[in-house]
Amino acid sequence: MYFAIALIVLIALFLTGPKVTVTSEIRPITLSNNLDEYLIASENRFDDIVPGAGKTIVWADPTRKQKTPVSIIYLHGFSACRQDFMPIGDHVAQALDANLFYTRFTGHGRTGDALAQATISDWLHDTLEALEIGQKIGDNVVIISNSTGSTLATWLQSHLQSSDAVLASIMISPNFALKNRFSRLLVWPWGHVILRLAIGPTRSWEPMNAQVATYWTNCYPSNAVLPVAGLVKLVKSIDLTAITTPILMFISPNDRVVDTATAVKCYRQFGSDTKKLVVIEDSQDPSHHILAGDIVSPNNNELFVQTIVDFLKPLID
Repeated sequence: MYFAIALIVLIALFLTGPKVTVTSEIRPITLSNNLDEYLIASENRFDDIVPGAGKTIVWADPTRKQKTPVSIIYLHGFSACRQDFMPIGDHVAQALDANLFYTRFTGHGRTGDALAQATISDWLHDTLEALEIGQKIGDNVVIISNSTGSTLATWLQSHLQSSDAVLASIMISPNFALKNRFSRLLVWPWGHVILRLAIGPTRSWEPMNAQVATYWTNCYPSNAVLPVAGLVKLVKSIDLTAITTPILMFISPNDRVVDTATAVKCYRQFGSDTKKLVVIEDSQDPSHHILAGDIVSPNNNELFVQTIVDFLKPLID
């Protein structure tokens, strides 16, 4: 009897233990008419942003800075910044004569400690802000997203009141589940304790080159990954069949970071009439996760730009 009572108490303690907060609450967003000044003021709150990592608009015509028929917003991956996929976004924008907005998710492009302070709500706020900026600089918004940026793009599309708010969503190595099955435990009660026991108080990895060392945060408190796990859990509750935005998805069957099988399953569930899945067999990234971009996988740049432009042009014409 005493054993049964003790067991019940232990189970109760476990189930009521602290866990990552999975919430979609968002702070109000108020954009100014001068978006460049707004972004400068927003980023100037921090004195440690890596040069080239901050939020910025690339205007199709820098002298006039007028709204274009199409705008692009880019949502980067976890621990990275807008440099993780450059210059793909720039080249697509040039081909479409589109304005382009690069966001910077809270905590990114700074220190490891700053990354660990970010929350799911922070990233949802950043994503919605990116859309609102995209709508101010273009009549039709295209989302290009990488890894966990695609997780956020999926949440955004489910959050929209009108499917017409986004012209198309381009997803590269989307994070609908991490490759490591252990990651599912991170949203359990005491997930932060499980994480520390598994990998210690700090997570670090060896960058493949100097630019990766500059633009990715490769050492941070291990609890920084908890919001990623929580975000994946949040998106798993979304009815993907209700998302009808045209989808172009790039995946690698050899991806060592995210679970490709889950990404393909999600691709099939999207309710889009127009969608295309592109399988990338070759990548210069040892993890086969960053599939293009000058820093990690430049050999695929031309393929990505042409495939994205070819997918988008019929939607624009």
